[in-house]
Amino acid sequence: MATSAARNARNRNALVDAVRDASGIELEIIDGAEEARLIRTAVLAALPDGVQPRLIMDLGGGSLEFNLLRDGELEYTATIPVGAVRLLEMFDASGVINAKQEAALRAYVNEVLGAHLPAGPTWATISSSRAAATR
Repeated sequence: MATSAARNARNRNALVDAVRDASGIELEIIDGAEEARLIRTAVLAALPDGVQPRLIMDLGGGSLEFNLLRDGELEYTATIPVGAVRLLEMFDASGVINAKQEAALRAYVNEVLGAHLPAGPTWATISSSRAAATR
């Protein structure tokens, strides 16, 4: 199976053909919903009985798969274009990033998360709540 990088590649069909020709393997490019489902299924199968996570996330190279659960049932799922490699390439980042790159990266990630995730508390609100609780 191939995920985000192959989904977004302009030459994805050539990739599938090259893998098949070189190895005999039929590569399947799955969409984000299927990727999130497979991640959720694997995590839930690996947990001990009675453990019910509220959130399962998988950060890959090209995307973040987000699964929000309530009482063991899927409430919301999304594939968000904020993978580690994607962000490094978008912000021309390698090694230690400077303050300007960090600010731009944070602003972009906040914007993308805000566009894809259901309304709720913001990270700033959560951080403020934690700081107040530790005082």
